[in-house]
Amino acid sequence: MGISTCCSSPGGSAPGSLLTGKQYALVSYLPDPLARFLDELRLDLVPDCTPRAHVTILPPRPLRGEPKQAMKEIRQLGKRFHPFTLQLGDIELFAASNVVYIDIEGERNKLFEMYRTMNSGVLSYQEAYEYCPHITLAQRLAPDAAQKAFETARCEWKAFTFSRCFRVERLHFVESDEGKCWRDLSETVLKAPPAYAEATRRVPAAPLYRV
Repeated sequence: MGISTCCSSPGGSAPGSLLTGKQYALVSYLPDPLARFLDELRLDLVPDCTPRAHVTILPPRPLRGEPKQAMKEIRQLGKRFHPFTLQLGDIELFAASNVVYIDIEGERNKLFEMYRTMNSGVLSYQEAYEYCPHITLAQRLAPDAAQKAFETARCEWKAFTFSRCFRVERLHFVESDEGKCWRDLSETVLKAPPAYAEATRRVPAAPLYRV
């Protein structure tokens, strides 16, 4: 199973409803316990969705070629990037599309760089909205419902006591019919620099602390 059902279109700032037919996107899934909390929060905000927390690299788009070619290009371009850490910021609201989301801090410039690199070849596409890295929590809502979801999400997010940082180490290329159900097609693992990989092997993993 891919990302989710209809309410979980990758990239809330560019809803899949703007497109028809086959759609494709590039995402990175979040790890637990962060992902579990955000999935449960999203279900509270939009009960009829089936979420899977992710950050979008390429929002939904048609392809200019075959999926196999897109996978090949992603694998090749992915070699230019090493794993990096992102930190989640505050709850925000896209006023133009009534999308509730969490802003991304830290090395968000890496996401812009990856977007510019990957938005090429058979994956190139002119977005309906400017690319803005974020984690979608609720979308396709009426203005009043979006404002209520925004206020609820802010309260719940303040109560989250674990780390709000996560590593982007894998990219998932996903496919959907009409944006209704997303399926994983391929996974690309970002390679750590040799020095980092060696240090990781020699240093034990740190325990998870509450913050």
